[in-house]
Amino acid sequence: MTQTKLVINYQEFDSPAEMSPEDQELIAAAHEARKGSYSPYSNFQVGAALRLDNGLIVKGANQENAAYPSGLCAEPGGISGVFLVCALDNEAVIQPQGSSDLEI
Repeated sequence: MTQTKLVINYQEFDSPAEMSPEDQELIAAAHEARKGSYSPYSNFQVGAALRLDNGLIVKGANQENAAYPSGLCAEPGGISGVFLVCALDNEAVIQPQGSSDLEI
């Protein structure tokens, strides 16, 4: 057995005004994405926004169904949008920030 220690560093902001303009733009896009939420059971609207290397912002929203709590979270919806964009634009590459050798 191997034991691995995971350390996560993060920044905490008191308001979006303290963030970079790029991050503020993503927050605004995630709020806009909530309009696409279908959440009649929980009434909890969630939006997600992802920025591609080319600057394009792709959004997703949670989608519930009658078999609540089964449904789709906002983040996978956004990732599905990324794959759609890449399918339509053969030059788009998905590369997680900070990764130099992983491409999807």
